[in-house]
Amino acid sequence: MRLLLFTTLITFFALSAAAQSSAFVLVDVSGSGPNDMDIRRDAKQITEDLIQGKYNPSDYMPGWKWSSSASQQIQDYKAGKGKPMIDPSKDGYLMIMPFGEKNTYRNKQIAKISNLQRELSPFFDAHYPTIYDDNYTYIDLAEAMAASYATSNQIGITEYYLIEVTDNLQDTDSRGPNYTAFEQDVIDRYGTNSIKDVKSGTLRYQGANSSNFQITVGTVTISSSGNSPIKPISPGTQGVKKNLSLTNPIGGTRKNPKKMSGNSVTVMWKCLGCDSLLTFRAALTPVGNKSKEVRPQTQKTSGSSATFNLDASGVYKVSVSAKGLSSRPAYIEVSGDNLAGEGGGCGAFPILLFLILCGVGYFLYTKNQRKERIPADENNGYRSPSQRKDPPATGGGGGGSNDLDTF
Repeated sequence: MRLLLFTTLITFFALSAAAQSSAFVLVDVSGSGPNDMDIRRDAKQITEDLIQGKYNPSDYMPGWKWSSSASQQIQDYKAGKGKPMIDPSKDGYLMIMPFGEKNTYRNKQIAKISNLQRELSPFFDAHYPTIYDDNYTYIDLAEAMAASYATSNQIGITEYYLIEVTDNLQDTDSRGPNYTAFEQDVIDRYGTNSIKDVKSGTLRYQGANSSNFQITVGTVTISSSGNSPIKPISPGTQGVKKNLSLTNPIGGTRKNPKKMSGNSVTVMWKCLGCDSLLTFRAALTPVGNKSKEVRPQTQKTSGSSATFNLDASGVYKVSVSAKGLSSRPAYIEVSGDNLAGEGGGCGAFPILLFLILCGVGYFLYTKNQRKERIPADENNGYRSPSQRKDPPATGGGGGGSNDLDTF
């Protein structure tokens, strides 16, 4: 009896740990999809909202319709009861993988999410594809390689949500001819009894010339048993040249920095061909400001963005680096209403306000004193208001002077 109870508990905890808490997004970048960029931007927003569990049909263009066979999970999303797909307390991985030409999948981006609300949108803004001009659609290869990445040592997960944004047109030439031996092997194993790819529902756009454009939501479960367990591949080990570059801010030189305003700067970057769990170091360094109050700032993160709060206006050098990699720097000149230094007034404003108040106080004080005293008509003395009445005039027409200086 004890053995049965122990086995049951072990099975329960194993299944609990294996629940999906990561999301992989595959985006078709072939040119055969809709030309209307509003539809594509809508698909991006829907995908992002599904991952956050806040899907709301009224937020998108009319024309999107779920398939009639949608699962209970999709029904919950439609009813406003959806749950986030990513759980940072468990696995918490997010992948965006474009696919089209055979090697396009290699431009995938993977991050370990630590705060879904804060990190999801910047990651999507930096890495969701915006150019759709590939001639082919190697979707089978993309699905298989996503599973292979999942089982790598750097990630090491066996279950994840899979969202595919595609025109659902599989090109006839997108099979086999130029696959590497590893790619062919991964494709052959994908779909066997070691992989379960279960579709939860499909959201199609029903507009003109876009009837095939769709967002498919599902789950993938990878088994280490079975006849053909999929082989893992380490992200970034396929001979792709690594490239770390800033996506915001872009441009600006030391002599001609990019003009910006505000009290904070959000730095964003992308790293093509990089390992998924690299730690990036974002740096914001003042240029030409020798004040001890303005110091360089750095942040370390495994994500793709960092926000710096500024102490002073001026020129800053922006850069990001990782092990063996560094971006080309950008230079910005920042001004803000609440910043000290040139272009701002945070440091000088209290002093200026104090001087203005002192001036106003002094003016009011002297004005009051002048009202309380009047010039005397002789000996350059002063008389109080009670002394202002002149003595009665004596003699013929000559009297004491009643003229007062006016102020």
